[in-house]
Amino acid sequence: MNETPTKIQYVLTDDLQQEVITRMLVLIKESYIFPEVAEKVENIILSKLNNGDYIEIIDPTQFCQIITKDLQSISKDKHLGLKFLEMPKAQTESDKEKEAEKRNRLLALHNYGFDKVERLPGNIGYHKTVKFFETEIEGDVAVASLNFLTNTSAIIFDLRENTGGDAGMVALICSYLFKGRVHLNDFHWRKGNRIEQIWTNSHIEGKTLHDKDVFVLTSERTFSGAEDFAYNLKALKRATIVGERTSGGAHPGGFQRINDHFTVNIPIGRAVNPITNDNWEGIGVAPHIEVSEEHALYVSQYLILKKLIKKSPDAEIMGQRWKKTADELEHMLVNRGIQVNAILKQIDIE
Repeated sequence: MNETPTKIQYVLTDDLQQEVITRMLVLIKESYIFPEVAEKVENIILSKLNNGDYIEIIDPTQFCQIITKDLQSISKDKHLGLKFLEMPKAQTESDKEKEAEKRNRLLALHNYGFDKVERLPGNIGYHKTVKFFETEIEGDVAVASLNFLTNTSAIIFDLRENTGGDAGMVALICSYLFKGRVHLNDFHWRKGNRIEQIWTNSHIEGKTLHDKDVFVLTSERTFSGAEDFAYNLKALKRATIVGERTSGGAHPGGFQRINDHFTVNIPIGRAVNPITNDNWEGIGVAPHIEVSEEHALYVSQYLILKKLIKKSPDAEIMGQRWKKTADELEHMLVNRGIQVNAILKQIDIE
């Protein structure tokens, strides 16, 4: 009788714990954006280690969860965290190429984070992303999704499930929403005390969307690069943010290798908006219209239709259809306890 081979469990020994924590703290001290916070993290984590707080943890995943909780509690930084890799990361060039090819295939199967693009009733464009990846690998998909929205009467960007990503993709999408180059953000990097300015692109493929009314949907899960998108558009008065206050992570960085199975995500910079001279770290992006994430899309559709009825030159063509859809949405929202009149007053539509 054939027996299923027993999977060898990766067990965390005391020596390995010591090795992982020691190396992790060295990397944090060397590159974390705020040196004084890195020192505080080192002191407290070493104290916990020496006190035996972690000694009974033998499961590596649980160990990472507890260390990450401690790191974030000390630093108040949601980007800082330890991760366990069951399969070691590739080291040879051949293995790295295979790993990169596999990643690209996986991203393609998920359409590079572009989850849905469609026309909602009333000719409202709807654009949902769950992640912003590098423009080098998903730029064509981004451009195609934005060009699909060319003939819509207004656009809703749904970031309620978006956990962040690449600043270059944020800039690419924003490039379609402005006329001319616009200064979006600055990244202050610890290494070299360098400042990197982020601007919209001077050239886009297809037609501009700068004349479209824009709404952005957010939730408590909206994080990092997705918050960058929402914060920039809010600061530039280019969009109405609807939903929940976002998670609050404004420190970009990346994973640094500890050993074959452990890696630590370390923020090495911070975003500074050129208009507010501030960012959303620890506080999130506050919406203009605060409603639960489940109602954010319907509220946005309703507000857009009310604005179109009142201000759009296409009202003579679409007015009756817009009114019918708006009335249906209003009825649904009122039944769900949403104070639509109060919301209309918030953005001066009555």
